[in-house]
Amino acid sequence: MRFRTAAVLVTSGFFLSACTGGAGDSGSSARSTPPPALQGLPAVGISPQASPPPADPSEAPNGLKPVANLQYGDDYFVLYTGGDMCGLTVVRNGQPVIQIDTNWPSKSNEGASDLPDGPYHSASSNATAGPTSWAVLRCARDWMSIEFQPRQNAKLSNTTGPVSAATPTSGADGLVAVIGPEQQTRQRILSKLSS
Repeated sequence: MRFRTAAVLVTSGFFLSACTGGAGDSGSSARSTPPPALQGLPAVGISPQASPPPADPSEAPNGLKPVANLQYGDDYFVLYTGGDMCGLTVVRNGQPVIQIDTNWPSKSNEGASDLPDGPYHSASSNATAGPTSWAVLRCARDWMSIEFQPRQNAKLSNTTGPVSAATPTSGADGLVAVIGPEQQTRQRILSKLSS
């Protein structure tokens, strides 16, 4: 189990480091606003069955810090922060099938603002293997969210970290989850995303 955990971290690290410089990338320039609340979240274990990551997040590949885990059916989600970005890896049968990341907005007038406590940047991806599914990742300064649409019915069975999750009320199969330090913020965004 420890080997598989390391593979997920390493694979995610290589992918996320290769995807910097996308839309909304602000580099390492000075910011006019305080650091995002997401950076202050404590690291969580990669898997409920595995040992936690190093206490020093800089020991993880490229400084990535896992902040939340979810299990939805056979899919296992690992959500990260690192530098000025949020990242998501979806693992199925021990293999990463979705890996996406996006930066959070560096300015208040940058990014989308149709959700509470924005603005935010977003990215999406389809699964590379297995049943057809897709995920959307949103990254704001104080929260991150995912929307996941599987091909078949699934059930949320496990979460670790500051997560609020729901299934859409539209009747479609899928998962909506918000990660962030403030429960009230998570609930505001979750209500909007799951309606």
